[in-house]
Amino acid sequence: MRYVDKAIEQLIVELIKLQQKENDLRTILKKLTVTNAFLFFDNKWKIVYLNHEADRMFIKPKEEVIDKCVWDLFPELIDSEVYLKYQEAMNKQIPVAFEVECIYTGKWFEVRAYPLDNGLSVFFNDITQRKHQEITFKNILKYYYNKALY
Repeated sequence: MRYVDKAIEQLIVELIKLQQKENDLRTILKKLTVTNAFLFFDNKWKIVYLNHEADRMFIKPKEEVIDKCVWDLFPELIDSEVYLKYQEAMNKQIPVAFEVECIYTGKWFEVRAYPLDNGLSVFFNDITQRKHQEITFKNILKYYYNKALY
C-alpha cells in the first residue's frame, strides 16, 4: 500500500510540474508575442489561436476565423507564396521565413512559420514602412545612376 501511495504522490508532483511548465509557457508566449503577431493552425489548417496583435492586423475579426480553415476563408491564397511556404513548412517539417505583400491590404509582412506535431505556429510583423523606404532608396539610386550615364 505504501508503494501505491508513493506512486500517487510522484504522479501528483509530476502533474504539478507539468501544470507549472504550461503556465510558464503561456507567460513566455504572452511576453514574446506582445510585439509579434502570432497565430496557430492545426493539422487541418484551422485557425486555432490568434493573439491580440494578429487580431488587430487580420482583415477579418477573430470571431469569424477561429476554428475555420484558412484556405476556406481566403481561397485566393491557394497557390500563392503564403500557401506554398506554409505547405513546405508542414510537409517537410522545416521552419520557413519570407516577406510577402498582402493581396488584400497592400501591406508588407515578414513571416516566420514553425511546424509542430499538431500544426503550424506563425509569427508575422508589418514591415510596410521598411519596404517603402527600400523602394524609395532604390528609386533614388536608379535616378542618380541614370543621371550619371547622361
